[in-house]
Amino acid sequence: MKLTNKAKLALLTSLSLGVLVLTGCDNPANMALSVGNESVSDTQIQDSVHAVLVDRQNEKVDNSSNSLATGSALTNQVLQVYLGWLVITQVAKDLNVSQTPAGYINYKTGFINSIGGTSILPATLAQHNIAQKDFELIAQRAYAVSLLNEKAKALNLTNTNGEAISNWINTWLTSHKVKINPKYGQWDSQNFSIQNPVGSDGVEPAKN
Repeated sequence: MKLTNKAKLALLTSLSLGVLVLTGCDNPANMALSVGNESVSDTQIQDSVHAVLVDRQNEKVDNSSNSLATGSALTNQVLQVYLGWLVITQVAKDLNVSQTPAGYINYKTGFINSIGGTSILPATLAQHNIAQKDFELIAQRAYAVSLLNEKAKALNLTNTNGEAISNWINTWLTSHKVKINPKYGQWDSQNFSIQNPVGSDGVEPAKN
């Protein structure tokens, strides 16, 4: 089945988030989240929220679309982009998956072409609550996932629905803590998502 552009981006922004486990919330106030030894600051999250809103204005995105997140829901989606990127790329690195600059460039070029090329990329990202500046995170994560898929295939592991990758992530997380600043909400372990985010409702773009 051929995926639509919307489906491809939806897949990338949600991929592997369902296997994350929250193991603590003792972050400093200026830290939005951390995974293992890597962290993302509150400023980075707010900058990305602001960038999404500005990109929507610049690309003249229809604000009546039900797919456009706002306020704390947008902040939540931005958090999940960073969270998925941190986990997947670190898992791939620790499994000694060879992520080369040339391989990444080739993969990213192919992915951009698959959704219609660079001319529509900014608008497509804006429509899916992703800042243009964060596209590298999406592309890096997708590249790492593609390599993990290849590794699973080479090892003859069951991975039709991402089982092998999920197992690798769960194993990795047993020794690497994920921490989320509680002001962004609570971890729902049953639904594998950040629920009821409060505060930090997103930053409105400056008026011209």
